Amino acid sequence: MNPELSSSTLHGVVERILEEAAFVLTQPAHEPGPQDHLLQVKLPFSGLRLAEMPSLHGEFQLVGSRTFGQSLAANLLGIDDSDERAVDGALDAMRELLNMVGGAIMEAMFLGSPAGKLGVPLCCAEPCSLGTVVARANCATCLVTEDGELIAVAIVLGDQTT
Repeated sequence: MNPELSSSTLHGVVERILEEAAFVLTQPAHEPGPQDHLLQVKLPFSGLRLAEMPSLHGEFQLVGSRTFGQSLAANLLGIDDSDERAVDGALDAMRELLNMVGGAIMEAMFLGSPAGKLGVPLCCAEPCSLGTVVARANCATCLVTEDGELIAVAIVLGDQTT
């Protein structure tokens, strides 16, 4: 495993996937901002580290507005933002994006080893604050889309066990 996964590595993965899969251009957002009442998607992961290191588990988190999710859904489906399928598909699109990001990060974290496993992306029932998610993360990146929407992707590690 690469124990030194950095925010810049995470940023690069998220930026690449957003651009290639959903045609969403982003820039770094240096301050997470005070945005509240955002949608949050979580993706649990676990994996065995090489040698005699303890196992690693935690979750990937994606936070963004419903507007971001709707735009993401429209871009992934090739439809207009106002289309009902985009409106209804906001959370599904965010789950799919986090699944793509999680898979790419797992490969970086576990150096391509099949020892890493991803769970099922879940939506949180409660709205959250972007700043709170970033502050609690072991590794995080904030981006702003070309439409001015702030999003964050975070990695939160659980207890490490042997």
